[in-house]
Amino acid sequence: MKKIQFEGLKVPVYLFSDEKDKEALEQVFSLARTHIPDGHIALMPDYHLGYGVPIGTVFASERFVVPNAVGVDIGCGVYVIETSLNVQDFMEKKEKICESVFEAIPTGFKWNKKCVQSNIYLNMPLNEILIREKRNSQKQLGTLGGGNHFIEFQKDSSGKIYIMLHCGSRNLGKQVADHYHGIAFSMLKKDNPNDVPADLAFLEINSNKGREYLNSMNFCVLFAKENRRLIGEKIIYILKKYFKDIEYDVFDVNHNFANMEIVDDKRLLVHRKGALSANKGEKVVIPGSMGSSSYILSGKGNTLSFCSCSHGAGRSMSRKKAKQEFSSVEVITQLNNKSITVYTENKKFLPEESEFAYKDIEKIIALQKDLVEVIKRVHPVAVIKG
Repeated sequence: MKKIQFEGLKVPVYLFSDEKDKEALEQVFSLARTHIPDGHIALMPDYHLGYGVPIGTVFASERFVVPNAVGVDIGCGVYVIETSLNVQDFMEKKEKICESVFEAIPTGFKWNKKCVQSNIYLNMPLNEILIREKRNSQKQLGTLGGGNHFIEFQKDSSGKIYIMLHCGSRNLGKQVADHYHGIAFSMLKKDNPNDVPADLAFLEINSNKGREYLNSMNFCVLFAKENRRLIGEKIIYILKKYFKDIEYDVFDVNHNFANMEIVDDKRLLVHRKGALSANKGEKVVIPGSMGSSSYILSGKGNTLSFCSCSHGAGRSMSRKKAKQEFSSVEVITQLNNKSITVYTENKKFLPEESEFAYKDIEKIIALQKDLVEVIKRVHPVAVIKG
């Protein structure tokens, strides 16, 4: 960990990485020059350029919430299913299981044809954006989406099968994020604080719009958790067709959110964009890239990271550059060489999410030895991409 502080920064930056990404660092320095963060800013090992702040940024604020410091995929996270299956039994039926899951769960831009009913809507905040998006969101519950979202079947060193699924709040989160950033931006133009760039437009936590955003954000977090739960239920239902006596445990973590927490005896709003809460003893999961290992870990409650850790390996190159440098055939060949089967609607997007386009997960895990403790390492045997 390195502490960065120089003239002009109102708070220091704690960098939990040995890499210096100039563009991403300049982005976080822009935040550190403002009156928004309190105490310090933490950058996780997987940090890379984002919008407003880098992915992997964590900071706390007593008075303000920054929609772009939560991100557009509010509540995005990972749902883990630990099964009683062994890899030998699973591999015998792998193709049928994966094809069934691929057919059952809409991926990419696909939605459900009908609205999905859920109890989460009983307590939905009644504001303009959520009322407008309710029906569309009901058609997206239980859908994976695209980009870096995935369902992955994995094995541990003993041969036990795990399933990880990574997805978020779908278009609902983006609509909420864009709506409230627009409001914050309009207010920023009107008040025009000299130290705040447009992409860091903020809302007062205790203002009407600030409270409205936080309520909408929390609903998106709930929606994302329900989305993952419903996908997980579909997967378990399919597995039970082939393995009637299957036993399983689940847990869920999310990595794009803001949460009121006690920091140095103060009640502050901790923003985590592409970062997990990792309190002492808290179970977390850090997935690798497509083709690499993933990790289940326990938090150490490191206060310099605001009790946080990375949410993944982190991109090493842009999607555009990855598509220019690697072909789908190369990616599929690399996966086949590792005995990993990939299922996707559109192979042309595979280079964007390949192992080549991400940082080394083993190094990322090693860099955060003060943040988390490894419980389990798992390796993919099949992956479904949006």
